Amino acid sequence: MAPPPASPADSAPDPRPTASAPVPITVPSPRDHAHHHHLVDRRDTPRGRAWEPERNRRGEAMDGAAAVKLVPGEAGYVLEDVPHVSDYLPDLPTYSNPLQDNPAYSVVKQYFVNPDDTVCQKIVVHKDGPRGNHFRRAGPRQKVYFEPDEVHACIVTCGGLCPGLNTVIREIVCGLSDMYGVTKILGIQGGYRGFYARNTITLTPKSVNDIHKRGGTILGSSRGGHDTVKIVDSIQDRDINQVYVIGGDGTQRGAGVIFEEVRRRGLKVSVAGIPKTIDNDIPVIDKSFGFDTAVEEAQRAINAAHVEAVSAENGIGLVKLMGRHSGFIAHYATLASRDVDCCLIPESPFYLEGEGGLFRYIEKRLKDNGHMVIVVAEGAGQKLIAETMQSIGKDASGNELLLDVGLWLSQKINEHFKKNKMTINLKYIDPTYMIRAIPSNASDNVYCTLLAHSVVHGAMAGYTGFTIGQVNGRHCYIPFYRITEKQNRVSITDRMWARLLSSTNQPSFLCNKVVEEAKKEHERATRLLDGSPSHREEERGLISPGTTTLVEPTSGNLGLGLVLVALRKGYRFVAVMPGQYSLDKQILLTYMGAELYVTDPSLGFPGITAKVEELKKELPNVHVLDQFSNRANPEAHVRWTGPEIWKDTAGKVDVFVAGSGSGGTVSGVGKYLKTQNPSVKVICVEPAESPVVSGGEPGSHKIQGIGPGFIPEVLDTSVIDEAVTVTTEEAMAGARRLAREEGLLVGISSGANLAACLKVAAREESKGKMIVTVFPSGGERYMTSDLFAAAREECIAMTF
Repeated sequence: MAPPPASPADSAPDPRPTASAPVPITVPSPRDHAHHHHLVDRRDTPRGRAWEPERNRRGEAMDGAAAVKLVPGEAGYVLEDVPHVSDYLPDLPTYSNPLQDNPAYSVVKQYFVNPDDTVCQKIVVHKDGPRGNHFRRAGPRQKVYFEPDEVHACIVTCGGLCPGLNTVIREIVCGLSDMYGVTKILGIQGGYRGFYARNTITLTPKSVNDIHKRGGTILGSSRGGHDTVKIVDSIQDRDINQVYVIGGDGTQRGAGVIFEEVRRRGLKVSVAGIPKTIDNDIPVIDKSFGFDTAVEEAQRAINAAHVEAVSAENGIGLVKLMGRHSGFIAHYATLASRDVDCCLIPESPFYLEGEGGLFRYIEKRLKDNGHMVIVVAEGAGQKLIAETMQSIGKDASGNELLLDVGLWLSQKINEHFKKNKMTINLKYIDPTYMIRAIPSNASDNVYCTLLAHSVVHGAMAGYTGFTIGQVNGRHCYIPFYRITEKQNRVSITDRMWARLLSSTNQPSFLCNKVVEEAKKEHERATRLLDGSPSHREEERGLISPGTTTLVEPTSGNLGLGLVLVALRKGYRFVAVMPGQYSLDKQILLTYMGAELYVTDPSLGFPGITAKVEELKKELPNVHVLDQFSNRANPEAHVRWTGPEIWKDTAGKVDVFVAGSGSGGTVSGVGKYLKTQNPSVKVICVEPAESPVVSGGEPGSHKIQGIGPGFIPEVLDTSVIDEAVTVTTEEAMAGARRLAREEGLLVGISSGANLAACLKVAAREESKGKMIVTVFPSGGERYMTSDLFAAAREECIAMTF
């Protein structure tokens, strides 16, 4: 018998955040490119009626991307929460969890998870540093949002095969049945398209009892596109209210779109994902299921290659392993086997000929040992192969098909030693389909069980739009967008890669430039959150996530960068802009979650300064980052932009040209370049209509981003050798020329920089000189401005 609905007086905690928890901030996600309606709470909407899309002031439906739920807290704590069915279906009844009467679980002390428990993504932090992002901890809640008799679940598998697929299917079915008493479970055959193009099968604990002993998936799989509307139609028609999706990043991305359509229709359906790939290339989580099995099976192939190599004169065993563009299987199988002399992965480019090349290393290894084993990941060396072979197209999912590096490398090695009249015995082993088609090992079987049970607990508790994953050894619920935003790849600047190099004694095959680029890429990945002005203010104790309101006067571009950092770290962010600046920037700022205030265009920048002072009195805990006076602004260009320009030009830059907005770029870059070469000339660009740096009077102009009408505090005029003025017409002409002649879609201030460069280049003394400038923003931010006036009017005038 189903338990009765819980009364309001029940003391058991709600599975969602408690009332004492910080209030969630919901902001649009820039990562999701699909267009869906935002949903708003209509308390008077009858039960069962679909939610209406959020509307603007004119009553028009507003399109947007999936919402990111951020819950800020103290010490830099930010909870990246997942959606809940009650977010768009309020006042849903809750029920006591059947597990409390299950003798297998009720005797376990503290079996139910506290609703406020979270799991930190970054487990190692500096002393007094921000605690960073957290995810909601997985596990059973005391209250559930689905009665067992009400649940009609379905399971679908998509993408390539992987050890453990059948285990996950089995444990979802057994978890629903044994823990919650659910009896209606369907298997969707043939991937996503099976929702509307294939038969379904009924899944019971008895029918799935032994499937974990078999490889593959009993449901079948597929790649390629699908019709989201048809899928959700099928979900509705079959009265399905829990959807379990097992697949890789592309599959999880599809699950996110299905969730958005479900939410748009206002359906009480939980959409939950279990990430799958033997490649281990899914970000955030510790590892994906099937990876341990793949590494174990790969070692069997390596062992066979080793036996072949030691049994022959100058024997070489070459093993190609799966992984696409991530080298984790090759990396970990090499570390585990200890029989490998060389491991080649996509993340670490290699070359064949010359000193330090692969051929020289093979020759040395054969001379010293008489044999060697080489492991190569399937995505390695693709650029080298492409020099002699053509691309072979894409698969059904749109992924670039990889050229066979194993066959290519075995051919190249044989050709090299034949040319040098040296006998070798090379054996090539490709265990690709053996690795992915086998059943999961003991370790993966346990891992699959934990993932399956955790995802069932989440769906029963009403969470939706999430994937389950292990982060720092704890299972948690992760928003779909976090595991689809990028690929996880081996870091060649990490200690794990250093351990491999130490184990194999192979050269890195990397020149210093490649290593520096890898380090630079790692720095870029952390700089957004750790190198911003807001981070500096945090270090000084001036601001704190969850309590401080950040306010910034901006022409739009810096504001767009700051809103990304601020909301991700848990700050309320307010931008103040002059009203004459492009509507595009205003829309983007609002869309990305900023609170926007626009000021009277006739007041210019003094108008926004006055508005900022007004907000400091009206809003709580205000801190103004203020790009015009914040020394972190030019310092960032001294540390990053200046060195980058110096390096990319090999120190040959003669003239640097940049616009004067806040003054940070021209001052910071100019300062760095002059420390490297005092003869470098630094030129400041400003509007001819407002030539303040040149000693003129401030005036009105339309070059957004430069010419604020005053000399900012951070503008170091001692660095500037000359100021060049550019009219609004010249700036717009420059931007249009870059678009039509160079294919560069840039903004108005970029056009001003080009116009100034052309004026400087036309001088006699500039012959043979290298002139460098920057293009600060893209043209998409100015489509409602005069820059696009002609094209806009032409398009509006078009008829069918």
